[in-house]
Amino acid sequence: ALDRGTKHFAALHQLSSIMMALRRLSMRAPTGVRQMSGHSIEEAIQETAKWKKVSYVFIGGVVIPFTTFSVIKHFAHHHDAEERPAFPYVTKRDKHMPWTLKGGSRCDLFDYACGEKERLAKAACAE
Repeated sequence: ALDRGTKHFAALHQLSSIMMALRRLSMRAPTGVRQMSGHSIEEAIQETAKWKKVSYVFIGGVVIPFTTFSVIKHFAHHHDAEERPAFPYVTKRDKHMPWTLKGGSRCDLFDYACGEKERLAKAACAE
């Protein structure tokens, strides 16, 4: 009195059980074979200590000197700030920006040279 879907589900469940049993059999360790994790805990502690020492030697002997050399070489020459081309659309402002100074400013937020020139021009006009 089982319908077709129930029979299909039962067959899939049985097949799944068989596959799981086969998988367990294949994963069993062969007898008489030494496993990779068969070392004693003392040997594992010694290996860990050895690789910690190797890591410290590598960091102290290779990484730190190379980083120091790279930083010194990079900052050994002077980097000039490149002048941007004065394209008219770069500084186009149709409305005041929220960061403008009192009285309105036409400078970008972090354009300190423009802000200084504008401040000096306003001070010269006030005199």
